[in-house]
Amino acid sequence: MKLSIYKKYIFLLIFLNGISIYSQDVFIKLIDEDSNPVQYASILNSSKGTYTFSDNNGLFLKDFGKNDTLKIKHLSYQDKIVIGSEIKDFIDLKSKTIELNEVLIFNEKSISSINFKQSKKKNIYGLGTNRKYAFLIKNNIKDSLMIKEVTIPVKYKNGFNSQGVFIIQFFKKCKDNSVSSEPLSKLFTIDVSDINKEISLKIDKENLFLVLGDFYIIIQRVTPNKTYSTKTKTKSVNPFLFIENKKQSNNFFVKEIGSKVWINSSTVFNPSVCLTVYGITLTTSN
Repeated sequence: MKLSIYKKYIFLLIFLNGISIYSQDVFIKLIDEDSNPVQYASILNSSKGTYTFSDNNGLFLKDFGKNDTLKIKHLSYQDKIVIGSEIKDFIDLKSKTIELNEVLIFNEKSISSINFKQSKKKNIYGLGTNRKYAFLIKNNIKDSLMIKEVTIPVKYKNGFNSQGVFIIQFFKKCKDNSVSSEPLSKLFTIDVSDINKEISLKIDKENLFLVLGDFYIIIQRVTPNKTYSTKTKTKSVNPFLFIENKKQSNNFFVKEIGSKVWINSSTVFNPSVCLTVYGITLTTSN
């Protein structure tokens, strides 16, 4: 009798262990050409109408069927479309070419600010996870610039998601006003938990880059390890931007996850942003 109970106990342990192993989540890893993890890419499952993001290890949950189509996008990497049946343990992405500057010698005392827009801080606009946001910065200074700091005043509201990161990168404005496919800078990240009254990106000397003419600052709010439906209305998350409900020149654009089209939102409202720059580049050398 005791032996029978013991056998049943062993069988139950094996059964429960099997369920545990079977129910463990499986992850796919995004890597670059050097097998480094690709962080904070968006993965759109166009078959299911859902999207998610890779985490700081390049991992995202394997939640797709063999016939599903995945569209992977990242500011620093070329877009990629894959079918579920083609995916094994990892997906490789190809880096975009970043324009490299020569060694720059500049007047560190020549620092000024460019006020893109000073809002009255009466109205706010929530940044959703299903969009990228582009600020067009019009360089009215004839000389080239090097960006030292970008600040965007924000406000937090109780009850809204404060997890994840912001990813920020700079791009040229092409002659047709489109965003260049080649970034001007590396990709910068800021933890939402580190933000207080403003999104503040301070660029150290090793990452300074030269800007000629008008350019875009593109930001995206990323919350890894969560899956969202594309059918759900955009949910705002902390922090919120201060805006003016006025029509201004074309300088603020949004692009939905999986879309190739930037939509001009500055005809409705404009957010506030300020740049601190090194004013004049004295010379360049090899």
